[in-house]
Amino acid sequence: LNVLLANLFVYIFYYAIMKWCHGEAFRPLTWIFMAVMVAFSVPALYFYLSSVTSWQKSPSESRQLNKDCILLDFYDNHDVWHFFSAGSLFFYSMVLLTIDDRLAQTPRNKIISW
Repeated sequence: LNVLLANLFVYIFYYAIMKWCHGEAFRPLTWIFMAVMVAFSVPALYFYLSSVTSWQKSPSESRQLNKDCILLDFYDNHDVWHFFSAGSLFFYSMVLLTIDDRLAQTPRNKIISW
């Protein structure tokens, strides 16, 4: 999962830099999707890295690491991580869908590929 996430963010960062170097701009909607993606990614990363279990301990020892539910007195850290990561992946997809919208009317032979 860590490798997949790192590849996703490195790819979009590289693609954004290359577009900027070639004078292409993003639509405002793409910027909004990027901001919301980051807003979901930061708490998702926090909840992903918070250790509420340990695979290296016995089940009874790992259970001692459990924490109380934090959302609506029902959802724990792992559930909240799922919510934020789902939102982050959704908005990442929206960024990818809208990143080249300004090229929709550009003829293919005029689009720079790198």
